[in-house]
Order: sequence, then structure tokens, then C-alpha cells
Amino acid sequence: MEDIYADMLEAAFPYVSNEMKRPIATLLKIQELQRVCNDFDTDEMIRACNLDSSNINIEQMLMAMKARATPEVASQIEMILNTMNMMKIYQNYQEFLQKNPSLSSSMETNSSSSDMLTSLLSDLIKKNS
Repeated sequence: MEDIYADMLEAAFPYVSNEMKRPIATLLKIQELQRVCNDFDTDEMIRACNLDSSNINIEQMLMAMKARATPEVASQIEMILNTMNMMKIYQNYQEFLQKNPSLSSSMETNSSSSDMLTSLLSDLIKKNS
């Protein structure tokens, strides 16, 4: 069905009988879904929606989902986000220790832990900014 006919059918919708409303509404929704599917077949639409990007920010997606979630689900999403942040901190810590092997041994002897902590924090701040 062409768009013009779907538009005309949508305009006539309030005037049709009650028993015809459900089939016509279904037909209009199917038509709308077909248009959306056809639009996503074009390269321009895919680029406009950034669907070909592999750089998806999971944290932003989870934050957006959390804003619309029930309190129970929002709490679960918050736990996931906290776990992700802890993993990032641990990975940064591991990278820091690999870059500074002398500090790794000093941690074991506990001799210069304040210097190591200062270096670690400054490295994390640089990395996250």
C-alpha cells in the first residue's frame, strides 16, 4: 500500500464502524512497520542512526534504561554500573602496576604506600580525564 493510501485510510479511521477499527488499525501499523524496515535498509538511515558503529557506550545505555525502569530493576542496573566501575578501577590499577613494577614490590614490603597511592591516584585521574 502506498503512503498516500495509508494516509487516506488513517484520515478515515475515526469514521469507520467499530468492527472495522481493529483490522484497519492493524493494517496501518503493519504499513508503518514496513516503512520503518524499508528506511533502515538505506545506508543514509543506518549512518544517521549510527547503527554501524561498534563504539556503543554501555554505561550511557544503562543509565538511560535505569531512568525508565521500575525501582527494583533500577537497583539491579545500579549494581551493574557499580560493578563496571569497580572493574575499570581494577584494570587501571593493574595497568598502573605493570607500568611501575618498582611500586609493586614496595607494596609487598609496605614501605612507601603513600607514594604509591599518590602515584596511582594521579595516574587514574589522568586516564579518566
